[in-house]
Amino acid sequence: MRGEQVEVAWMNDAAAGRAAEAAAAPHSVLNLLGVGFYPPRDLTGAERSGWNAACELARAGHRIRIVTEAFRDRSIPRKPNIQNVYVETQEPHLDVRPEDYALASATGRGVRRVVRASFVSAIQRGLQESRPDAILVNWGAPFTGFALDAARGTGIPVIAVLHGSDVHTLDRSEFRNVRENVLESYRRADAVIAVADFLRTMLRDMGVREATTIRNAVDLRQFRRAAPCEVARERVRLGIPERATVFVHVSNLRPVKNPVAIVEAAKIALRGKDDLHFLIVGDGPLGPDLRRLVGEEGLGRKFTFVGRVRATAVHRYLVAADVHVMSSLREGTPLAILEALATGLPTIASRVGGIPEIVQHGMNGLLCEPGDVDAFATQMLRLVDPELRRRLSQGAIRSSLCHSIEDLGSSYESVIRRTIERKKAATRSSV
Repeated sequence: MRGEQVEVAWMNDAAAGRAAEAAAAPHSVLNLLGVGFYPPRDLTGAERSGWNAACELARAGHRIRIVTEAFRDRSIPRKPNIQNVYVETQEPHLDVRPEDYALASATGRGVRRVVRASFVSAIQRGLQESRPDAILVNWGAPFTGFALDAARGTGIPVIAVLHGSDVHTLDRSEFRNVRENVLESYRRADAVIAVADFLRTMLRDMGVREATTIRNAVDLRQFRRAAPCEVARERVRLGIPERATVFVHVSNLRPVKNPVAIVEAAKIALRGKDDLHFLIVGDGPLGPDLRRLVGEEGLGRKFTFVGRVRATAVHRYLVAADVHVMSSLREGTPLAILEALATGLPTIASRVGGIPEIVQHGMNGLLCEPGDVDAFATQMLRLVDPELRRRLSQGAIRSSLCHSIEDLGSSYESVIRRTIERKKAATRSSV
């Protein structure tokens, strides 16, 4: 381990006042240790939704020490009541393949052992220095196993928050040798939070009997419908034709997101309507292939590739679009969809995972079977109709009100407090 780098942003005067008030209230201030994936690791919902939950808990006056990976371009915002601890893992981070997350928690050799030792050591130091009430794990594998190892014998409960690929990819052949290790860590956790009912059902079928669904949430102050002048300004900035119907896709361009299907559907849709434009926000393993495919199909002038952007900049690109598209093969509760809905964009999305829990066909978006590029193309052409877009846009705004970030902190706090009390009761009964 090359050590840890600590950035402290403890309470300012206002936050200290809120914390003092909370301490005097029936519910005292919680002292938490967060472990796992957090920004600016990637343009993915898991990191950002974990950060949203941490920020809302901190805004309520609770204190959180976050243990996460070190990044060369690290720029996690400084927030009152949040302390960031960056762990050097001596490999180009854990974002290689989903199975690498799990393999790092096994008793492997070489770099994965270093990853495990680095995190366990940092978590143990956090337990000694901050003496938390609970550990909140953001992304299950491998971090649930790391936290359980570090907390062994302390009586401090471990709460695992599972987002999607840390559950729904466990049936893949790559996980064959570590699947039971990962599932056993979920079973041993004192509480499990799933971001979709779909994931909770999968966990139950895998023997993880108790999980609570807390869906991802969106900051409605940041993600909002834009004024026409703002839309026009963003389109000019991006060089998008003023009258084009613009479809936007936001992801880390991994195979599970299946962005190639968007290019294939676009090729079909453009045969029926020429004034369509496609905006791709984000980058990842499939980025070069996607750009090459667009060039080979002669669609270069119909696509704008933005590349990787900061989470705080995503709204600017949503504003430039009319419709959001997500062609994933598997999903939890995609934050990208929630952000698009809050911006007033109807969504065309795959009928997979937790997506049907937030996208109601014909109400705030349109659903297709995963991989059915003809169906995606058909729905793209349907949404050229401004009246249908207007109606679905209204539904998108209404549905986003059910996913306000302001409710997220209280939902997490309820599970955390319940778990702490249950752990204390179990400890007392075992004495």
